[in-house]
Amino acid sequence: MIALLARALGGFYLFGGLVLLRALALAQSMELVLAALGGRSRIKTMARATLLGIGAVLTCLSGLALLLLHASALPLMLANVAIQIIWLLVAARWFPPEDEDDRLGRTSTLRATALFAGVTLLTLGLERGGHLVFSSTDLAQAVLTLAAAGFVGWQIHSLLRLFRATRATNATATTGAAEDIVAEYLPARLHLEPRYFTFALWDAESGQPLDPDWVTMAPALRQRIVDFGLTTGRAFDTEQPGGSRITDPAMRAALEAEAQAIVALLIPLVGEENVSWRLPDDEDDWRSLTI
Repeated sequence: MIALLARALGGFYLFGGLVLLRALALAQSMELVLAALGGRSRIKTMARATLLGIGAVLTCLSGLALLLLHASALPLMLANVAIQIIWLLVAARWFPPEDEDDRLGRTSTLRATALFAGVTLLTLGLERGGHLVFSSTDLAQAVLTLAAAGFVGWQIHSLLRLFRATRATNATATTGAAEDIVAEYLPARLHLEPRYFTFALWDAESGQPLDPDWVTMAPALRQRIVDFGLTTGRAFDTEQPGGSRITDPAMRAALEAEAQAIVALLIPLVGEENVSWRLPDDEDDWRSLTI
């Protein structure tokens, strides 16, 4: 009965390790995006991928060894506990949680590590007490060797691919044109307000107009802001003082609706509380979607 329970736990951790390996492979594209945007250094990117990769491989191999009741199960499980603790320490220093989802994920990882450590200690106690016997049959050894070669080989291939990609990304970033650097600028607060002969987008912190081409956003949104400014400019009554006044009620209502639609697209970039808008001659100096 105890042997069956141990094999079941081994199968569970083998499956979990395979899922983790697949998740790491899918996450490589996000790692490249973060490196390209300067959000994570090359060293941190490789350290994270290496530690998580080693942990996933050890989870697979220790699970398979426990499933086969192979003599290497306990050493592999102890090594897995050690690498998971090392990852938690590195993550706490280099990758602190940035939001609530990150904190929940880190807590889940901590619980999973504690659970695996508990299973490892339980397995060790059962083996020391003579209730669980490990062996090294030729078949089990062959299966474990082939699996180890496959898992380790795949992980080395993934790390080398990530290493080459981050090296190319860093080289591109250091030799990129100055305008590419400017295009990644994103102010903390944005204000949408078309005025006569100025851009419709403003840096709310400095009060300076922003060329949408300088701001990090989707090309379609950038063009929409430009079109909004041009449309509003054509609707201005140039006979009024300053030129920035809209006297056609129907046009004003249409422009207000478009301003609200654009602001709704800006909110995911900097947060709802950091986006405001106004049409010239509004009763309120600043207006947001929540008012």
